[in-house]
Amino acid sequence: MKFVEIAASLRSRGHAIVVVSPRQSPMINECMKIGIPTREFTPHAKYLDILTAMKLKNLYQEFAIDVVTIGRSSDISTCLLGLKLAGRGKLVFFQQMQFGIEKKDIFHRWVYGNLDRWITLTHNMKDSVIRNTVVGPERVMVIPSGSDLTRFDPALYDSTAARRKFNLPLDKFIFAVIGRLDRQKGQEFAIRALATILPKQPHAYLILVGEETVGETGYKRELESLAGASGVQQSFRFLPYTREVPELLSAVDLLLLPSLGETFGYVVVEAMAMGKPVIGTRAGGVSEIIDDGTTGFLVEPANAEELAEKISLLMEHRETYRQIAVSARINALQRFDVLVQIEKLEKIYRGVLQ
Repeated sequence: MKFVEIAASLRSRGHAIVVVSPRQSPMINECMKIGIPTREFTPHAKYLDILTAMKLKNLYQEFAIDVVTIGRSSDISTCLLGLKLAGRGKLVFFQQMQFGIEKKDIFHRWVYGNLDRWITLTHNMKDSVIRNTVVGPERVMVIPSGSDLTRFDPALYDSTAARRKFNLPLDKFIFAVIGRLDRQKGQEFAIRALATILPKQPHAYLILVGEETVGETGYKRELESLAGASGVQQSFRFLPYTREVPELLSAVDLLLLPSLGETFGYVVVEAMAMGKPVIGTRAGGVSEIIDDGTTGFLVEPANAEELAEKISLLMEHRETYRQIAVSARINALQRFDVLVQIEKLEKIYRGVLQ
């Protein structure tokens, strides 16, 4: 729902906004709740959908659209065709997911060659775009994704009450992995780290928050079996997905992101804003969020021993824990608040319109 946050923030700063999405999509529903104008177009084809392009042409002319921002690469060609037909507007692609496939064929040369700007979340993503497409570095901009951090303020929550709400122990040092249950997310390494820590730190406690991907079952059972075989059942539990992430973060002491690969990691930013140290992996965009040793720690992917070492360090050295927690919150507010992102977006929009 980051595009909804962006749309709402741009509108609050005086910009006229209209959001286009397939019928009854979550994005449309969220926009309708907060009064953002919407149009529902369901494409008939993945690329160069002429019927949808004609509808978009009419919409661009009706609203006198200056800039079209796209969040899904497959929609670029259809939106571009609509702009060509309308004879107006600039095209910006806001890339949300990493890709490593070369796209330099004739079709992609035309599509990407007509983009006015390509926005990525990280410098790692920018390097991939330059390497795998014909888009030059001068047209690729990096804007770390922002969040509405007004909700992620530790002063708004009572950690003891939050622990009671989520039925968590009051006398444990709780570390959490928040995200879908998936091998790519690396939850198994959090369990292995817990097994290493418990003999010396019996008050360590791990929660895994999230659900399995729809249609992809089995990993949760594997994690349960691993916990049983490791003897950590009494210091470990699953929690279901929750929208109350700020309150949940207030209930834990530490966030883990043991992913084998991660495009960005929104929950890292949110935990930092809540004044929680984060231990993440040097995988994808996480290393561009965490300043190792200052605002959190970075470890190698699939390395449970190194993960356990950093958890133990924060459990045993409370002053280090406190310093990192303070630095993390300051850093998150300065770099990753959605208003910082919006100001950078506005600068890009002004640039393409000049």
